[in-house]
Amino acid sequence: MDERFAFEGLRCAFDAIHRFADDIGYLVLYDRTPPRREEVLGRLDLERPGRRLRAEEVCAWVRDIAQRNALGEERCRFRLRLYAPKGYRALKSVSFSVADTAPVPTTPQEASDAICEGIRELGERYAQYGQQVLDATLAMQAEHQREMEAARRQLAARRAQVGELVACVVAMTREEQRC
Repeated sequence: MDERFAFEGLRCAFDAIHRFADDIGYLVLYDRTPPRREEVLGRLDLERPGRRLRAEEVCAWVRDIAQRNALGEERCRFRLRLYAPKGYRALKSVSFSVADTAPVPTTPQEASDAICEGIRELGERYAQYGQQVLDATLAMQAEHQREMEAARRQLAARRAQVGELVACVVAMTREEQRC
């Protein structure tokens, strides 16, 4: 997919990501194609549960989002802003542009092939999204099962304690009746 797009200024954005890699809390990618407007395309938090994203992963995310939004466009302009944790300071702001250099289909067969390829890619994206949703649902279900099992164990322990207390009360009542 890379050979299809022509980037200008993306290397500067990647250099900034590598230079500030240890200081970045999150970054935001804006679409600046419409004049005097900035539309937020995405925000990426570098701190993930259990690990921090590497600079190469961040660069791949920026490139992927830019390519997705430049599909079929003659030229798109983007701004990438790097922020310190909690956004207390903007570390760097970099602009770059992307042009979709895909050849325009000249015959109905080429157009049909392009449509089929697009539909195939869309299907793959939906399959990836569906797998992510399924994985998240399974993780939530497993967590729910663990919590329910812990609650069942606690309930059984509390019932046993109540049984012991009732037995003690009955024993004390019998002792009092004997006296």
